[in-house]
Amino acid sequence: NYWKKGSDYTNAFKFNLMGDPAMQLAKPKYMVDLVRINQKIFKGKDTLKAGGKYQVAGTIKANGNVLNNFDGLMEFILYDVPKKQKTLANVSSSIPVNVSTQENILFKGNAIVSKGLFNVDFILPKEVAINQGALRMQLYASNNLGNTDAIGIYDSLFVNAFSENISTDTIGPVFEKVFINDTLNQYKQKTWINANSNLYINLKDSSGIQTSGNSLGHDISLVIDGEAQSPILLNNYYTADVNTYQSGKIKYALPTLSAGAHQLIVKAWDLIGNSNKDTINVIVPNSQTLAVKNLTNYPNPAQSSTRFSFEISQLKDANKSMAYTIEIYNNLGIKQLAKTFEGPFLNRVVLSNVMDLRTLPAGTYIYRLIVKDDQQEIQLSNKFIKY
Repeated sequence: NYWKKGSDYTNAFKFNLMGDPAMQLAKPKYMVDLVRINQKIFKGKDTLKAGGKYQVAGTIKANGNVLNNFDGLMEFILYDVPKKQKTLANVSSSIPVNVSTQENILFKGNAIVSKGLFNVDFILPKEVAINQGALRMQLYASNNLGNTDAIGIYDSLFVNAFSENISTDTIGPVFEKVFINDTLNQYKQKTWINANSNLYINLKDSSGIQTSGNSLGHDISLVIDGEAQSPILLNNYYTADVNTYQSGKIKYALPTLSAGAHQLIVKAWDLIGNSNKDTINVIVPNSQTLAVKNLTNYPNPAQSSTRFSFEISQLKDANKSMAYTIEIYNNLGIKQLAKTFEGPFLNRVVLSNVMDLRTLPAGTYIYRLIVKDDQQEIQLSNKFIKY
């Protein structure tokens, strides 16, 4: 009957075996048991309300008993209802086939598991589909030693109405921190970055962060150089912080950027429809030409020691000699200290080792940076106070 209805019987007999079919899959040893949703005992299925706040409580079990010695981390993922899609039928002899997929993530977070017990708080997005099917809750826990784990999957959760207690929050997500390539130095406008860089963003909102993609345009999106018609969606790159739905982090590998100035605009929404955006202006310098800027030191004023930093247009090359020297002069122009350093090179920001200032009397000092490679030399200067 399946074939008579015009299905793709030619491909129905085609399949692949991946790995050893005789080998058992490495499935988790223990079970994640969902016990309560908002203090209500979970009995296999339940109803939720769009825009509502929920707390899920559960245990890690073995043979029906709670594992009191299980301490670790729980990953919690709530998927939207399945969506119907069709295969592309790229081959002329094949026909489109209906496929049901469940990929849109409504919430993804982490929670601490202590003595086999855990709690997860989240807000169900206001834009979630009503009475359209079952959500899927996936819970995976691993212990602190990484040698045992547990899993639980629940697909009998239904959204039947809107919550009567939707938040009245009117403020969009806050971009707490934005980093390029590392999480040590926040970006400055027109910071030099590598052509291939990673973008790190810390977001915070009392109403959570929208990542479901259910409402048109309500995504975490990245627009590069004004290409608003081709935004990059970052929903699946967002993970909530441990034990909270109100903050989280994004890590995204940016596409290769050409030499020159670039503008990155990131926009995010909370779960009740408020948005905010952050604009990042960066420069990919021509790595063939040596250039240096933003020479500074910290702390300043300094007492016994300080550390110098600057941005450089070239990355450290094992086949290329490059060193830099810091010279310190008093207000009469007499050299007091000098030290030569090698790297490290970090996100095009070079940080020197700590420089000892204890031999210097209190006062104002000029310091000069000298950077040399095989072809040229560059100098910059600044000043600091010693007390």
